Amino acid sequence: MVGLALRAAEPADIAFIRALEQRDEYAAFIYRWSQAEHEATLAAPDKRTLIGDDEAGAPVGFAILRNFGDETVPYLVRIAVARPGEGLGRALLSQVCDWVFAQSAAPRLELDVFEDNLRAQALYRRLGFIVERVSEEPVGRPSGQPARLIYMSRARDAA
Repeated sequence: MVGLALRAAEPADIAFIRALEQRDEYAAFIYRWSQAEHEATLAAPDKRTLIGDDEAGAPVGFAILRNFGDETVPYLVRIAVARPGEGLGRALLSQVCDWVFAQSAAPRLELDVFEDNLRAQALYRRLGFIVERVSEEPVGRPSGQPARLIYMSRARDAA
């Protein structure tokens, strides 16, 4: 597996995060937040933004969690990597899962994924996430076209 070091994001990382959000390959799946939205997320006590750095210390991916606290189930809001297809997503998500369960007593980690994002669904399943439910009604995606969401979770003790 690709070696990454996970760390808390800092305000200086927002430019990197926003640049990934703006990439064409993420347009259908990742909402683009403003500078102010990312600053608010970094400042929020129940949210965490994590950066995955490569062996040279360069950021190659990020993950954003909400509902992070003592009595809540964390929710992975988004995850993105600079070079899809190279194993960075798997390495980053694996580390995020490990971090969540080491830093909290959460029984599981939850997320949602658009029904046509088959690549992400496959990754989530490989890392122990299971389908909990599928939304009845389509939601508006970043591109404006509707799609249903698949809600998934990974238990603390999942492989």
